[in-house]
Amino acid sequence: MKKLIYTALLSILLIGCAKEEITKKDVSVLVIGNSITMSNSNPDIGWNGNCGMAASSIDKDFCSQLRYLLLADYKNVNLDRTQLAWWESNFSYDYTWQIDLTKSYDYIVIELGENVSNYSQYKNALNKLIADFKTTNSKIILVSNAWHKPEVDNIELKICQENNYQFCDISAMYSDSNYYAIEYENQEVAAHPNDEGMMFMANSIYLTIKN
Repeated sequence: MKKLIYTALLSILLIGCAKEEITKKDVSVLVIGNSITMSNSNPDIGWNGNCGMAASSIDKDFCSQLRYLLLADYKNVNLDRTQLAWWESNFSYDYTWQIDLTKSYDYIVIELGENVSNYSQYKNALNKLIADFKTTNSKIILVSNAWHKPEVDNIELKICQENNYQFCDISAMYSDSNYYAIEYENQEVAAHPNDEGMMFMANSIYLTIKN
């Protein structure tokens, strides 16, 4: 009798696992960002990584951490990233050479704004950038700034409200130095999220996707 019950329970468990495997789908994500998303090594400022600036390694930056989190819900996660820091200071910057604009993504996560100073043109420029990358089924997520820039956050929030995009608010980071790489002497690097800050960003974006 015990053997029969054990066999039945095992069968139910295996069926449940098989069903979960069948229902899990693939997902594609594009992250468009600045040095927080990806930064090549720059020894002149004390930065020797090739990942999101101030992360201890590429598997600790927010893009990699986001991919790990999504693997709990999806069978395969195709996550691409592109660095457009130059665009933040020059909205006419030609980014078309960096990435295939014809490729379709389920989610486009935009982590931009930290280096923006031209607030008056930012809204139109960001709308154009989104239109260039967005395909019919792409869901857009705008991430608020890792640095305290309410002018930029308000513009991004407005764009989300007007276009039914999702706004990922990470403003809770501002007041907690534990999220930033303050151990670096160079203030440019020190202003970036450390591993804990990167995880906070990844988790915030993940929860936004789930919602």
